[in-house]
Amino acid sequence: MTAVMQPYLFPYLGYFHLMAAADHLVFYDDVQYINDGWINRNRLPHGWFTVPVAAGSLTDSIRERQVAVGPYTHFRKKFLKGFGQRYGKSPYFETAQRMVHEVFAETPGSVNEMAQRSVCLVADYLGLTLRYSTSTTYTYQRELPTQAKLLSLLYACRAERYVNQVGGSHLYDPEVFAASGVSLNFLQSDLDYSAEEPGLQYSVLHLLAHHPPQQCREWLQQYTITTPTYA
Repeated sequence: MTAVMQPYLFPYLGYFHLMAAADHLVFYDDVQYINDGWINRNRLPHGWFTVPVAAGSLTDSIRERQVAVGPYTHFRKKFLKGFGQRYGKSPYFETAQRMVHEVFAETPGSVNEMAQRSVCLVADYLGLTLRYSTSTTYTYQRELPTQAKLLSLLYACRAERYVNQVGGSHLYDPEVFAASGVSLNFLQSDLDYSAEEPGLQYSVLHLLAHHPPQQCREWLQQYTITTPTYA
């Protein structure tokens, strides 16, 4: 099963649900970068954290956007200090802190690299053994509309089954997928993200600091996969 996701910065647990269900994750890093999205920012109970991004063109792809080095130095110092103050007494603080330091390195590189690194570090810690690739490395028809472009990418990476969050079901036509030889599947989380405890709706950093990896892995298995029907 293949999941295709934009690289997000320390995303919430639902992102990792898709990774738990899939055996191949394609980072969709050559699509348009969207300001105020999840690629360079996320939130914790006390507020948002945002990696500053250098100015660029509105047509830039995710992989083309760079971190604004000067402002980033200030962000990094402030975030590391605040994270230590707020989570220093949490039972699994050292694990979360290690990931924060690895992702928010002194030399940041691109926003794309930073977000991908955050996802891979968490996945490895939680024991997810799927394969990774990036859409940039495939030859496919990037100029097509959204659904057709995705199918072209899936064909290029030889995917037979595709899984997405159920919230995106309106974007895809099961008949078109079936005609293309790709099984369309949707993931529905069985968790209650509206509950303040244990804070599932926030960046996964919050969970990693407070809960053992075994508990996080149990949450990762709480989902249902459905296949849409069509006439």
